[in-house]
This record gives sequence, structure tokens and C-alpha cells, in this order.
Amino acid sequence: MIRYVALITGILFTFAACDDPKNPETWVKKLRNPEHAPKAVKELKNMADHAKSEADRLKVADVAVVPLCELFKDFPSPEILKAIISYKDKRSVKTLIDALDFTEDQYHNATLAAKALARLNAVEAVDALGKVLGRPMSIKSRANLAKLAAIGALAELGDKKAVPYLIQTLERKPEEQDFLLNKKSAEALGILADPRGVSVLIRALFMASTIQGTSYPQARVALVRMGKPAVKPMVEALEGKDEKLNAMAKQLEFKDGVVLGKLSRVLGDMMAVDAVPSLIKILAEAKLDAGDYTK
Repeated sequence: MIRYVALITGILFTFAACDDPKNPETWVKKLRNPEHAPKAVKELKNMADHAKSEADRLKVADVAVVPLCELFKDFPSPEILKAIISYKDKRSVKTLIDALDFTEDQYHNATLAAKALARLNAVEAVDALGKVLGRPMSIKSRANLAKLAAIGALAELGDKKAVPYLIQTLERKPEEQDFLLNKKSAEALGILADPRGVSVLIRALFMASTIQGTSYPQARVALVRMGKPAVKPMVEALEGKDEKLNAMAKQLEFKDGVVLGKLSRVLGDMMAVDAVPSLIKILAEAKLDAGDYTK
């Protein structure tokens, strides 16, 4: 009789342990159960969010991350992705990169994934993030939030492989995309401070949207952050040697003095003494109307 009671007690104890709500395995086993899956996802996320220590979070991650990633493949829900992200686990990088492949009505996952990849310092995601910027999209689409998140992630990751993607985004005309993307790309190029961005940033001083204003402030700050590598190209632009800027000025019918006004202000911000001889020469030859040429 004693053995029988002990056996029953052992079985009950084992059953209770298997269904322990504090045990992540309890909820992992319920992830594929349609009735219990939403609560299971929520509980696994709570375990990550409220872990008492990094060691505790890692223990739960070892049990939960891979099953959650596998579930997301079949059910790409933002709630599942949030649970995955909460673990800050490198094993989720591939899933996060896959989430960057989105449609306009499912942009939430891409937005979440881009930000999470930056926090994980996942430089292997640079190309995938860059491709997000090249996706055709309506100017008014809410899905542009995913592009903005991608730009922010590229800036935070700081990998120079991002520069061509940001240049392409900054070069697009205001009628081709949400102009906020141009502004944020200018900011990101300044953060990366790669000389390849100088030429397009010079032109960004003169870009503007009739609705969203000009990218002059962002380009100005970015060029100052570039520092010395930006000085020579800017002086050449002042001297009329920047063919792309010349073509832009002709197409947009710049007023006299606009180029001199904007470039000289930025060179002044940079305290670019190397530009002084050219500035003196140009000023001596110029016939300018009074006005504010930074607009």
C-alpha cells in the first residue's frame, strides 16, 4: 500500500511539474495548440521581459527561442515576433532577416525586425535592410515606416556596406518617395561619415518637397560631420566643377547666389580655412541680391 501511494504521489508530482506555469517547457509544448497558443506566446514573452537576471533570461531563451522562430515561419504574427525579440538572442537573426521580406499590408513585422536587428548588432543583415529601401512603395503608404526603421538600423549598425543603399535613397526625387526617407538617409550618411556620401549630400542641400520641406538642415549637419573629406568637393561645387549639381541647378532654375549662400554657410560651420581663397575670389566676382539663400 505504501509503495502504491508513493507511486501515485510520484506520478502526480511529475504531472504537476510538467504543467508548471513557471516552466518555459510547459508553454513551448502548447505553442502548436490553437486553443492555448496565444497565451503560450504571451507567457514566454513575459518570462523574457521579467527575468530576474541575465542568466535566467538565457535559460528560458535556450528553451523558447527556436520553437518560437519555427512557429513564426508558419504564423508570421507580430505578437510572436515580439516574443522572439524580447529574448535578444542571436539565434533569432535569420528569422528577423526573413521578416524584412514583407508586403505593404504586413509592414509591422519588418519595422519590428529592423529595430531588433540593430539592437543585436547584426551586421549580417545590412544587405537585407538595404533591399527594404529599394522596395517600390506609395508615397503615402504607412509601410514607409518599415523603410524608416531600416534606415535607422543601418545608421545604428554603422557598417559602411550600407552607404550605397543610403545614397540611392537620398538621390530619389521627392515625387518618387516619401521625402522623410531622403531626410533620414542624409542623417544616416552623416553618422556613417563615409566620403562616398559627400556628393549626394551636397545636392541634398538643394532638395526639397513642396509638402515636407527641405533636406538642407539634415544635409548641412551630415556634411559637417564628414569634416575634411567634404571640403574639397564643396569648394569644387562652388567653382562650378560639380556637373551633377550644375545640372540640378539648371533643371530647378536656381536663383543667383543660392549655391554660394548654402555652401559657404556649411563651409563656415566646418571652419574650412582651405576654402577661404576660393570664397574670396567668388565673392569678389559675384553680384548678389540681398536675401536669405538657405531656404
